[in-house]
Amino acid sequence: MLLKTDAATRNYTTARRYPGLTATVPHMLVSRRIPILAYIFLASLLALLAFKFHLSTRSDGGVFEDEDDPTPFNFALNFLLKPESETSPNVLVLVTTTPSEVRMRDQVRRSWANYTSQTVRVEFLMGIPTKEQLPAIQKESDVYNDMIIADVIEGYYSLAAKTMAMLLYKTRYYPDAKCLVKADVDNVLILRNYERLCEEAVGPVILGKCDVPRSVLRNTTKWAVPEFVYSEPVYPTYCSTGTYVLAGKTVPQRLIKEAMRSPFSSSLNFRKLSEDVIFTGILAEKAGIRRRHINGLSFFEMPEFFCRNGFKTTYSTHLLNDKNPVKNFYKLMKIEGVMCKWWDPYGSNDPSQVGARCSDLILYPVSAVDQTDQYRFDYSDVSFGNTHAQGATVAITCTTGGQAATVEGYDQQRASISAAPSLLATCTNVGGSQYTWTILGRILQFVDCRF
Repeated sequence: MLLKTDAATRNYTTARRYPGLTATVPHMLVSRRIPILAYIFLASLLALLAFKFHLSTRSDGGVFEDEDDPTPFNFALNFLLKPESETSPNVLVLVTTTPSEVRMRDQVRRSWANYTSQTVRVEFLMGIPTKEQLPAIQKESDVYNDMIIADVIEGYYSLAAKTMAMLLYKTRYYPDAKCLVKADVDNVLILRNYERLCEEAVGPVILGKCDVPRSVLRNTTKWAVPEFVYSEPVYPTYCSTGTYVLAGKTVPQRLIKEAMRSPFSSSLNFRKLSEDVIFTGILAEKAGIRRRHINGLSFFEMPEFFCRNGFKTTYSTHLLNDKNPVKNFYKLMKIEGVMCKWWDPYGSNDPSQVGARCSDLILYPVSAVDQTDQYRFDYSDVSFGNTHAQGATVAITCTTGGQAATVEGYDQQRASISAAPSLLATCTNVGGSQYTWTILGRILQFVDCRF
């Protein structure tokens, strides 16, 4: 007669008859499962990679369409609303905005745009508002006299069309303005520095944060660009952060002219590219307009600065999260004009020193501990056309209190330097925004002084 036994009894019996078998069986089961789990993991990983590859090579490019809209851009577009102005500014600041950004415009007016100067004028440009929004926009215009409505459709991917409207607006109504400063409503600017930058600039040139990455993204981010829209792997040099300066009366006309004979005129896909890439990169390259990087422009709320004549100088920030222009303007002003310390980024990296001239550049050793370890050089003129990337050679005059002097100090390796008043320094690009200046074969210090 067969008796029913439970699992515990069976294990006990087996263990008595075959010692070690109960321990071996679970191990064998696990050892057989491990390859199966590994295969499942590898298969899942390969499937995920294949899916990501599929997404990165999709032809729809997110916002871009396989069937492009060839509707031509209207370069004769109208302005449905514009301010009345009797002044002729030297610096025209046009701020892109949308009809709904009433609070942001109000804060901009109460902060960085609240700048009194006969040579600077700030106006806001938007696309067509809805019928419900139009009365409030008209009332706002009556109060502030700084509103522009361009005959373009509102939307994030119409920013290029609105930027073109800025160029057309400046050309028609402020043809004598030397500089057009393009800004977004979430930028915060110090206008007196832009005013000075415009005064010192020799155009035609585009000034801004122009050392940004240029690789064309092919993945599925908001900025992904398929090859059928732009086939090159990298963009031309362009300036980002939302604000840049078109210095020179003819720069807008030259960009408009290039746009008329580029895909901008007949491709909606092309006009969906980032506006800074289009205008400061692709069109500027075709028009032969130089782009020049300046420090002091930040992608974020945290300000960037450089030292000019011993004091901190900054231009603008970009509000990604904290959309409060008033608070961030005061944050910017707390930095502006503060005396620099020895560890701060000394050197005139401000391209307002145009015509291949830099002045009051302080070179100092890495291990400097106080200002007595610094030594000052004033650059004389350099033939225009040399760039740091190619290796520029400049004449340096050493001065003390404005008088020629022989410099005695230490280089980066703390080796003694004794040099005559007139020297030759050779600059070599070492990557990024860093450059090495050498005198008598010795490295002095990394500086960032662009021509």
